[in-house]
Amino acid sequence: HDRLAQALTLSGFQAVVDEMPNGLETVLGSLGQKLSGGQKQKLSICRALYLSAGIIIFDEPTSAFDKKSETEFFASLSLIKKNNIVIIVTHNSEYLEEFDKLVEFKGNGVVNVEKVRK
Repeated sequence: HDRLAQALTLSGFQAVVDEMPNGLETVLGSLGQKLSGGQKQKLSICRALYLSAGIIIFDEPTSAFDKKSETEFFASLSLIKKNNIVIIVTHNSEYLEEFDKLVEFKGNGVVNVEKVRK
C-alpha cells in the first residue's frame, strides 16, 4: 500500500485519481480511453514507479504534460532517484540541473558526456 501511495504521488496520478468518481475503482475504458494524453502518461509513470526493479527508463516522460505537471514531475525526480537509477531520454534541456550526467547522442553514437551535478 505504501509503494502504491508513493507511486501515485510521485507520478502526479494521485491528483487524477482524486477527481475520479470512484477513485482507484473507476473504470477507465478500453486502453484508458477516458483519460487525456497527459493523464495516460502519468498513469504510465505511476506503473513504472510501482513495478520498478531499481532502474527506470523514461522516454520523453513529460511530452503530453502541461507546464505545471512537467514542473511537478521534475520536482519529484529527486525522490524517484533515491531508490532507483533513472535514465531519461528527452529533448527538453530546461531541467538539466536535476541530472547527474548528461549523455548527448548524435547520429549513431555518443558525442558528449558531461557531469551536470557537482
